[in-house]
Formats: sequence, structure tokens, C-alpha cells
Amino acid sequence: MRRSVPLRWSAPLALALALACSPSEPDNHQRDANAPARVDLTDYELACEVDDDCALVKPDVCSHCGCASEPISQHELARFQHERDAVVCPEHNPDKEIVCGSCPGFRARCQQRRCAAEMY
Repeated sequence: MRRSVPLRWSAPLALALALACSPSEPDNHQRDANAPARVDLTDYELACEVDDDCALVKPDVCSHCGCASEPISQHELARFQHERDAVVCPEHNPDKEIVCGSCPGFRARCQQRRCAAEMY
């Protein structure tokens, strides 16, 4: 004897099964259209005492070309790396077709107790 689900339960049961079988984690390979393709450095600390207190980073994560030329305090480096790793770049990136030139030499410097990038 085959048992069937009463018709009035069909829709709620289907919804419950769909929700139960849906992934609870978002798909990290889908890019949020509102997500930035760069790390915003505006509120990063720049204070320093010596040159070694500073680091250079490349906030334009999805850009194929570019150099680490933006200064931040060394103690902000882990935060930057975490935010950089959270950026999901679009699958099709026209920048990948560009042949990039070499990066000019930059070094992180502490100038007047504030991190700066110096070209050499």
C-alpha cells in the first residue's frame, strides 16, 4: 500500500526540503556586484617611528598590473592581507590581456612619523 502526503502539506514539505538541502554557506566564487575590487586604505594606520614600522601594499587586488606602492603601518599588514583575501575578482578580467611593464622601485619610509612610499 502506497502512502501519499496530503495535498495541503505538499507545498510546506517541498519548501522545508528545499531549505534543508540548500547550502548554508554562500558560494565564494560568486562575486557580489557591490563588493569592491580593491582594499580601501582610508582608515589604515600610518603612524611610525622608523622605516621598519611601514609596509607597502597593492590595494587594487583585481588589477593584473600594478605595484605595491601604498604605505600602511606594519602592524596593519595582517588586516590588509585578510581584507585582500576576501576580495573576489570577476571571472573575466580584461586586464589579464595587458602586458605589464616593470614596477619602479618603491620603499616604505617613515617620514615625520608617518608611513610614506618613496621611489628610488
